Formats: sequence, structure tokens, C-alpha cells
Amino acid sequence: MSQATWRHRYTLRDYLDVEEVSVVRHELIDGEIVAMAGGTPEHAALASAISALLGGQLRGQPCRSYSADLRIRVEALRAYVLVAQDKRRVELWSRSTASGEWAYAVYRPGEQVPLESIGCRLDLNDLYSAAGVPATGS
Repeated sequence: MSQATWRHRYTLRDYLDVEEVSVVRHELIDGEIVAMAGGTPEHAALASAISALLGGQLRGQPCRSYSADLRIRVEALRAYVLVAQDKRRVELWSRSTASGEWAYAVYRPGEQVPLESIGCRLDLNDLYSAAGVPATGS
């Protein structure tokens, strides 16, 4: 007869407390705090391309682009961008400054992602071309 194993389910607050003092980055998955593994070459190339594309647009502005190593406070987050590495597709979650509600949009080849909170745009074709991700699988 097998016995069910009890698992502690961590809250978002627990996760944020761990991240505050840890030198290792983690993610919260289904109530578990898990150390993050390194990314793929495609992930690294896309991250580098985003930094280069945004860095040029932000030059001379009060905002800067940073690597993924920078930790931010969740309360300060105004937009969250998910960039696919296996196809040319970007998802944007953006929070309204007036209502605080989140809006969701998907962008595909030929489109530009408006990053209104920093006054920039990400052109999908430029992004994926700069990262060397092929156009197939769009």
C-alpha cells in the first residue's frame, strides 16, 4: 500500500522572501521553489538582441536596459514580455497605470511590440533576425 507524500506549497510571499536573500535565481512552479537552470543558446541570443535593440532606443533617456540578473520588485512591474525561442512570437502583458489591470496581446512576424512604459518598440523581424532565429515555425 502506497502512502501519499505531503508537500509544502510555498506562497508568492515565501518565494519573494527567498529571492530577496538568495544568490541563486529561483522560480515558483506549482507551489514549489525551484532553482533556475541556464538557458539555451537561442534564449541567450534573443536576450542579447533585445538588450541591443532596446539599448539603442533608450540612449539619452532616463531608462536603461539590464540583463536578466537584475531583480525588481513585483509591485514596480508595468510590463512583462515573453519571447518564444522556437517560433517568432512575442506575448506582452502590460498593466494599466490608471486601473492596475493587466492586458494581454500576442505579436507575430511583421508586427512591432509597443513597450509604452519605456517609450520603445520591438520589431519582431529585427529581433529574431538579430538573434539568428530562423523564420520557419512562425
